[in-house]
Amino acid sequence: MIVYADDDKCLHTGEDAGEPFDMIVQRAPDLDPAAFPEPITDMSLLRTWQRECGVDMDRIDDPEAYAELQDAVDATRRSLDL
Repeated sequence: MIVYADDDKCLHTGEDAGEPFDMIVQRAPDLDPAAFPEPITDMSLLRTWQRECGVDMDRIDDPEAYAELQDAVDATRRSLDL
């Protein structure tokens, strides 16, 4: 079951659905399963998306790269007064 939650304005999978990410991929193939607030369990699919989005796969697990990204996110949030 997929439900819409008013509190966070997101679609969620019901507890009876089994593995939420797999259910979304199987039952709604035209939707981007990464748009749902569910953990991505298919790491090969995640890595494919990351490559397609231009992620530097040589730095994907580099803590320094993560810190640089977090700094950019923080700067953007500040510029938007968030």
